[in-house]
Amino acid sequence: MKIGAHVSIAGGLEKSVLRAKEIGAETIQIFGSPPQTFKTLIFADESLADFRRSVNQLGIDSVFFHGIYLINLGTDRKDLLEASINSLVHYLNLAEKLGVGGVIFHLGSHKGSGFEAVRTQIITALKTILERSEGSKQLILESSVGQGGSIGSRFEELGFFVKELKSERLKICLDSQHLFAAGYPVHELVGLDETLAKFDNLIGLDTLVAFHLNDSKVPFLSFRDRHENIGEGYIGRAGIGNIINHPKLSHLPFILETPGFSGNGPDLKNIEIVKSLVKYT
Repeated sequence: MKIGAHVSIAGGLEKSVLRAKEIGAETIQIFGSPPQTFKTLIFADESLADFRRSVNQLGIDSVFFHGIYLINLGTDRKDLLEASINSLVHYLNLAEKLGVGGVIFHLGSHKGSGFEAVRTQIITALKTILERSEGSKQLILESSVGQGGSIGSRFEELGFFVKELKSERLKICLDSQHLFAAGYPVHELVGLDETLAKFDNLIGLDTLVAFHLNDSKVPFLSFRDRHENIGEGYIGRAGIGNIINHPKLSHLPFILETPGFSGNGPDLKNIEIVKSLVKYT
């Protein structure tokens, strides 16, 4: 089990690794460009080398990119669809250069048109992204809360893409807060067992490569994406403890995206709380 966090790349890619070590993170997630824009960043070879060296020297176990917020593979706008595809191709190519495991991203929203209306377009887009990107880095679909027509809140939807594409590069990242808000009772041990059994049946636990670990600021079945610090929300310490110690999950990298007790994002206190919940057997 590795406990980590999303960290900032402000000041240079290698700075993210130093920030990770300051808060006790063993695995990290980063943006490769400003998340509110399609504008990409070009990193010098020296910066890429410094990042790889820092990861190795400081013992970071694994690294993931998170795609930008604007991506929507379910959009009816051709310009937005193409920009989304280009962004993910860029991120996968950058992941190949950096040795990053893959790119975790949200599929986007159908804006009320319904999943069936957009699923073929999304399959075509995913195929294009995998074909146009270099190497073998993973394209990782993240579960959503179902708010505003967001795609991927149900295992049936995520499983559809996995089964249609049949690609070893297409993987899944679950988020504790998203699952909880979308109606999967992961805060209770029995509910967690049932949720994982359903996931395995519809998608396959072998596709699960990362887990976003967040408490929830909003109640169960609220369909709202609102993260809370560990132990301060509706999932609670007991629920988080059940998740990280579950035998079907405990091998995964857990990545915190909490607001932080000082409001500056995942911090040492959040990570220490999670580590205190680990049961060594």
